[in-house]
Amino acid sequence: MIKVSVFSEEKAWSKRLKNTDIFFKKICRAFPKKYQFSNKKVLFSLLLSNNKNIKKLNKNFRNKNKSTDILSFPFNKKNKFSKNTYLGDIIISYNYLNKPKSQDLELLAAVDLLKNWNLRTDLDNKVAALAILTFPLTFDIADYKHDVDLITDRLIDSIKKLKSHYGRFDVPLGDVQVLVRGGLELPLDGGPGNMRAIYTEWKDGKMIAKTGDCFVQIIEWSPEGKVSSKSIHQFGSATNDENSIFYNNQSRLFAERKMKKVLFSLDDIEKDLYKKYNVSSLIEY
Repeated sequence: MIKVSVFSEEKAWSKRLKNTDIFFKKICRAFPKKYQFSNKKVLFSLLLSNNKNIKKLNKNFRNKNKSTDILSFPFNKKNKFSKNTYLGDIIISYNYLNKPKSQDLELLAAVDLLKNWNLRTDLDNKVAALAILTFPLTFDIADYKHDVDLITDRLIDSIKKLKSHYGRFDVPLGDVQVLVRGGLELPLDGGPGNMRAIYTEWKDGKMIAKTGDCFVQIIEWSPEGKVSSKSIHQFGSATNDENSIFYNNQSRLFAERKMKKVLFSLDDIEKDLYKKYNVSSLIEY
């Protein structure tokens, strides 16, 4: 037979269950016959706890600074049963048991969105923002570990971030991910690890582009040997002078996936000049 010793360190449990001993003993009696151990005495202890205390146990014994719904500490991992066997300890969190079911449904809906995501990062894609926030794929090795608890926590956090600013978590990427430069805030497609590599930082409800694609140049040679070229920079040629018109004059083109013509001949350059001056006239003697 199975005997369970029930202990409680969270008062809220008594409001949920009038008689915890009877409740859990009934559960044990409902086990399949092969797990009822009719010819043996099998004992385990059950601690009714809360998130705060489970978080401490997780930190002390699993080196994870987080709460979970349940913890188990088996006394003997080999599962050998004698006439008198102590299985170990189980700790259950009241907070998880009592959390609103809407959060569970919301999490399942988010998982379903990710499962059916087409892996595109277009401006109108309604899953990309949630996916990028959950799987940032930065240069931190931790981002590449398949840790279910870590990924679940990130997904919950991503849902909260998007809902707090947009009221939903299926937000078009172009509403969230932006290129910010010299007073401009431009919708930006792309994402980590793809051909339009964009790595962002979350700030004030926006995924602000920080690294990724920058200077891109294409050069073509015709069969006749004529050279032509296009290029683009995410900002402009004056990367440090905020007062220059070239501080962000290419940002809009970059955000729109456009490129500018690269000029080779002196005639073409002179036709496109913004300002012409003699260097010697700028030197003070």
